Amino acid sequence: MQMLFGSNRKSDLALVLIFQKRIRCKQRIYKIFVKCNRKMAKDYKLTQMYMPFYAACVATTIGFLFFFLSFSSPYWLQSYDRVHSSFLHMGIWSVCFDRFVHPQDYHANVLTGCYWIFDPFFFKIGIWQWLDPAWLVAVQVLITVAFITQCCVILILVLYHLLYGHPAAESTMAMGGQLFIGILLTVCVITYGVMCEDRVWMPRPDQNFLAWSFGFAILAAISSYIAAGFLYCVSYTDRAAQEEVERFEAVEQQYGLRSVLSGRAGTTSAIGQSLYGGTQSIGGVVVKVPSTGVRPAQVR
Repeated sequence: MQMLFGSNRKSDLALVLIFQKRIRCKQRIYKIFVKCNRKMAKDYKLTQMYMPFYAACVATTIGFLFFFLSFSSPYWLQSYDRVHSSFLHMGIWSVCFDRFVHPQDYHANVLTGCYWIFDPFFFKIGIWQWLDPAWLVAVQVLITVAFITQCCVILILVLYHLLYGHPAAESTMAMGGQLFIGILLTVCVITYGVMCEDRVWMPRPDQNFLAWSFGFAILAAISSYIAAGFLYCVSYTDRAAQEEVERFEAVEQQYGLRSVLSGRAGTTSAIGQSLYGGTQSIGGVVVKVPSTGVRPAQVR
């Protein structure tokens, strides 16, 4: 009885060693496979012409340049040179006058030069509410939100290019951000273009015209819509690839490959059961192990 128990035990240990070697081989092969796939994906994204993404980057860069110039320059509204108006030009944050005196200023302060719209001097003489009405404040808020969003989109695209994070989520957020920027800029452009004709605001609106900073804002909005279109293509491809990966992982988990490779509990029991016959799945491969004999009885 002891001899039979000893021989069975030796054969069991031999089979366990064989399966352990096979599992280690499968682990090495799997690691090499994953490493090669990651390297191939990285080389593809960094060296191949991934056209929708690079087109989106170009459109985003051009749009950011237009946006920055429009955001910082004081030429949204300008007066004609031939009329010699006391109002010269203004942007979102500054305004320029030439010997301008506001009718509501009882001290008759003569304004000459360029001023910040939020200059405390305008609050002191009581003309800030005229200079910066509610609709212009709304435009300033919206365009500031759009500019911050543009910076965030550029950061997301850099992370996407460096293969950091989840590509599907990053491309979707970048697409949504560009679409959001385009909508905000469209609202700002329409609001400013309509309300600048208000005669209660700047004097003689018929002598003023929308200048090049306003045109850059329009070009920035168009660039945002174009970038959003290209990023939609990138997002669609990334989401489809992610769904394929999730399906592959589900198949891995179903056939036991993941538990063997990750060393989870349950692998040893599967091997132990296979020592005494039956069909088992090891590493995603179905094997039929012949019985090595009767299970030894418990020795008291």
